[in-house]
Amino acid sequence: MNKLEELEKKYEELGKEIEKLKKKDSFTAGWYAYWDNNDTSKAIEYYIDFIRTKESLNERLSRWDNVVKIDKDAFDKLLKPKTIYDWSKIPEWATIAIMDIDGNISCGDYETATFSTDDNCWWGRGSSRRGWVTIEEDCILNPPDDWKNSLERRPE
Repeated sequence: MNKLEELEKKYEELGKEIEKLKKKDSFTAGWYAYWDNNDTSKAIEYYIDFIRTKESLNERLSRWDNVVKIDKDAFDKLLKPKTIYDWSKIPEWATIAIMDIDGNISCGDYETATFSTDDNCWWGRGSSRRGWVTIEEDCILNPPDDWKNSLERRPE
C-alpha cells in the first residue's frame, strides 16, 4: 500500500468517525433499526426499538455498525401484512388480482385455475366464473418488483 492509499484509507475512517459523532449530537426519540454489517459466516440480525433517550441511542451507536431512524410510514409498512393489494378495495366476488406490464390492475374470479404469463400479461387457465375487471391502482399496498410477481389470491 502506497502513501496515497494509506492517507485515503485514514480519511475514509475519519469521515465515518465524523458521521458517528454528528449522529450522537442530534437526537429525536422514535423508532430505530440497528444491525451489524454483513458477515457471511452467520445470519444478519436486525433489531427495531423505540429509543427514548440520547444515552440509549449512543449505546446502540457504540455497539452496532448501523443505526437508522425509521419514519412512521416505514415502520407501519413493516407491521402490515405483505399482501400486494388492499383487498377491501377489490370487489368481494374477486378471488385473484393481477397486474400487466403497463401497471394496469385487474381482478377476476376463478374456481380452479392455473396461470401463466406471456410477454406482457397474465393468462388464466381453468373454470372462470366471472371475467376480468380493471380496478384502480390505489388498491396497491406493496408494489411487486416485477409485474410477473403480481398474481395474488384473496387471503382467507
